[in-house]
Amino acid sequence: MANDYDLTQKQEDFCRYYVQNGNGSLSAEKAGYSKSGSGVTASRLLKNDKVKKFLAELRREAIADSNQDTEQIVQWLYDIANPANGEATGNRLKAIEQLGKVHGLFVDKKQIESHNTHDIYDFSNMSEEELQKAIEQFEEE
Repeated sequence: MANDYDLTQKQEDFCRYYVQNGNGSLSAEKAGYSKSGSGVTASRLLKNDKVKKFLAELRREAIADSNQDTEQIVQWLYDIANPANGEATGNRLKAIEQLGKVHGLFVDKKQIESHNTHDIYDFSNMSEEELQKAIEQFEEE
């Protein structure tokens, strides 16, 4: 696949490392470029059109792979929640709970309290004069 982009081996290696860790300098070093100039090299490589196209392809593949991984995990949860032999297992309830979260059935709620003593203003509909008054009130407090 990298040959389709006419990259050197080092450029290809840089791209693969960069998709994994997102750190240009580290990726350049791991690909075999000089440690002392790795930041400059990474910057130069990330501006290269061929490298950019190959990185885009690698990212598309990574997204597709992660979607497959997610589907596999959900399938494992279904298998645990609904065992073929009908036996109840200790993991069954946990699997059902996780499936509920995956499908958005459970939402964690948090109560947030505010002790704000300031009036809340809708600035979008205020005239210049009203805005100036609001600013003066804030400055007085």
